Amino acid sequence: MNDKACASPSWTWPVKLDEYDRRPELNPEEAETIRANQSSLVEGIPPSQVLEKCNLARLMKPLEDVCAHIELQPKYWAKLKARMVRDVAARGRSYWGWTEEEWIESIRKGGHEKPSVAAVGYLLCGFDALHKLGGKSIIFYGLAYRIFGREHVRRLFADLEVMLVNFGYRDRTARIYVPRAMCEVLVTNRSPHLEDLTVEVAVGNALGDCG
Repeated sequence: MNDKACASPSWTWPVKLDEYDRRPELNPEEAETIRANQSSLVEGIPPSQVLEKCNLARLMKPLEDVCAHIELQPKYWAKLKARMVRDVAARGRSYWGWTEEEWIESIRKGGHEKPSVAAVGYLLCGFDALHKLGGKSIIFYGLAYRIFGREHVRRLFADLEVMLVNFGYRDRTARIYVPRAMCEVLVTNRSPHLEDLTVEVAVGNALGDCG
């Protein structure tokens, strides 16, 4: 990497997890709100109505912080929050207590909100079973852009493309295949800096590609 890349500042996790109430169980008020508003939680009810009836305050702020960080357009925030509230109600637990399998289920049925649900799991709850979702390269590609920022990832792509072409790689490989693999490495390593890459992550991704 060039000197500019080597001088990259340390990266701070974009959401402040310690500031949230991360109890997996619902408190009595939350449980009662859900129980009393079951009819507003069925599929097809407008997101605005879901949130009007079941605005679970301690679970909304973390979701809003994720929405802001991934630059989700404000008009889509309600859809994401309503989908998360429905799954919280169905499981009787806050998303802080969801299992890996439950996150996979929520992401797979997320529809247009699928990338945003994946970002919530990744940023808030340590969900890292992305390889189990299928369409691997697209998932990691999209998450890298959302989590680490479009401009940063594009700069890495440009630097990497120049380096690979200079080493004799074909243009298509330098522009498409290797950058996609790079996104998987960044997301798996939970850092936007290639210099933070560990041997374990590099070997794990290589073995995954061979499996």
